[in-house]
Amino acid sequence: MTRSHRARGSSIGALVFAVFAAGSLGASRTASAATAVGACTSKDGHCYSTDSTTCKLQGGISYAGDWTSCPGLLTGACKLPDGSCHVIDGKTCGQYGGSYMGDNTKCPTGACVFGSLDRSGAYTCTILDPATCAAKGGQYTGDGTVCPPTPTPTPTPRPTMTPTPVPTAKPALAAPTNVTVVKGATSLAVSWTASAGATSYGVVYSKTSGSGYLAGCTTTATTCTIMNLTPGTTYYVGVYAVGPSATSAMTQIVTGTSKILY
Repeated sequence: MTRSHRARGSSIGALVFAVFAAGSLGASRTASAATAVGACTSKDGHCYSTDSTTCKLQGGISYAGDWTSCPGLLTGACKLPDGSCHVIDGKTCGQYGGSYMGDNTKCPTGACVFGSLDRSGAYTCTILDPATCAAKGGQYTGDGTVCPPTPTPTPTPRPTMTPTPVPTAKPALAAPTNVTVVKGATSLAVSWTASAGATSYGVVYSKTSGSGYLAGCTTTATTCTIMNLTPGTTYYVGVYAVGPSATSAMTQIVTGTSKILY
């Protein structure tokens, strides 16, 4: 083979290698769509988004960590195809098939329940984002939901040396009584009788009994109006009292379907 033929063969080989390398990079990005990505800095100081393994293989000098963005970029909440949400820049979000919710937005959070969702057994509740809740084995009750208050348990009587039984101690703070609800077109006007020793009251509501409560209001009065409700929907309304050192059990109202339900 002449020198010119060898040069041409070398050029063709280089072209084939370049096309293969570009295809491999595209495949890598597609395959890593569900993989955590972050800011990778190359030897020439350029910053781009990729996963930690690819950053190392491509000679990156530093990886800022999973779900980080290059300096100077505006970031916001990005919902990825697998349902998880991370705060990254909009370009990176789009590259990995995510839905960018806007600059300076945050990932939604809600009540995450561990244990019995209907509160029939032992359970705990904390505020988390959906992905973290699922990763920890919890049950996510919806964006914006809040954990219901835990009622103050009734103390268990202690045995004595005398035949006279010790009476069961009463809760430190009684739950509100005489709870009534007046239905409006898109609102519920809630009122109740004050509890002795209470300094404030909390009102919550949900479309599901025993879970998914949303905060209606916190007030020092004995009335509260929950606004912006959906007509023709059944709502479960709970009222609880708050004292200096205790929170009462929750009084829940359950009714049938009407114009607005409570």
